[in-house]
Amino acid sequence: MTTIRLGVISHFGYHHLPLWLSAFKKACPQIRVVTDMGMTDELLKSLDEDRFDLVIAGAGYTGMSQYKSAPRFHEQHLQKEKLLWVQAEDSKIDPKKDPLPLVMFGPKCRFRPLCLDALQKAGRTWEIVYDGGSIQAIQSAVEAGLGLSVITPISLKPGIEIVGEKAGLPPLPPCELALYYRKNLTVPAMQKLADFIVEQVTNLENESPQASERTPRKGSKAPALAESY
Repeated sequence: MTTIRLGVISHFGYHHLPLWLSAFKKACPQIRVVTDMGMTDELLKSLDEDRFDLVIAGAGYTGMSQYKSAPRFHEQHLQKEKLLWVQAEDSKIDPKKDPLPLVMFGPKCRFRPLCLDALQKAGRTWEIVYDGGSIQAIQSAVEAGLGLSVITPISLKPGIEIVGEKAGLPPLPPCELALYYRKNLTVPAMQKLADFIVEQVTNLENESPQASERTPRKGSKAPALAESY
């Protein structure tokens, strides 16, 4: 049996991915996938140290000169993510008033500087009232009405709503996700898993816009896996 160690950026790993991995396991029982989650910097460091074989993380790192390990990685585009301003459905917070209370991931999260930079350019002031270490912590704090946050459509859930354009918040740039693996690693099982994940993301994006913004419902079936896998 071949074991593939998969590292996944935190917000991507809690929704559709478990269903996809379940389908992959049934179709390829000879491949064992061990998954762990973290932030992009941590994941790529672990990839360079041979603690992961394949990583799903923020895109663009192979083009950054400050990352000495970048030349050793192959980067493959996976998904363009839309960033959304969100708040609790019953929120009493006025998004037009400063300082804007924010619920954020820690400083290593790539969403955080994009959010704060957009607010600064718009002349807004803010206060980070809750620093969360996981997407569940962010969702819970937002749902509890502690503040507004920035998440992707895949992390929307009941109790959280998108803040409309009329609220006066600045637009946010998109982010991209990529697959990373070491250039000197040529394992057929790893490439099979990478191809499968790309296919499932493509299928998800080809669904209706509403489908890509929902989390799988309890009891949902795992996606079918093509016979070629």
